[in-house]
Amino acid sequence: MLGLFKRRTKNTKGFTLIELIVVIAILGMLAVIALPRFADMRVNAEAQANETTAISIVNAAEVYFQDTGTEPDATNLVADDYLREFPAAGYTLTGSIGVYQCTYPVPTGADARFDGTVGN
Repeated sequence: MLGLFKRRTKNTKGFTLIELIVVIAILGMLAVIALPRFADMRVNAEAQANETTAISIVNAAEVYFQDTGTEPDATNLVADDYLREFPAAGYTLTGSIGVYQCTYPVPTGADARFDGTVGN
């Protein structure tokens, strides 16, 4: 019986403790490098979404002015179906005579290319 046990332990295949520690260390280093990049991507995606919303607001204001000949505001743009809804906070539409700008919120940590203003 003891001989059978010894024979089985000699043929055991698997990873050594050192190999497992090396793999875990490599995975840890990859995580340290990758996680900050994913956080930056999320912040920049949010900034891009805010900028796209602001562009939509400016475009809706320009079309509203061309269609009606009157200056738009948030209420008119939504009531007359130029926008589905006006964002709750952080967006400001300014301008006159068909030339409009919209400021939008820029999350902390976003790239410098997001300046918080779109329009003519």
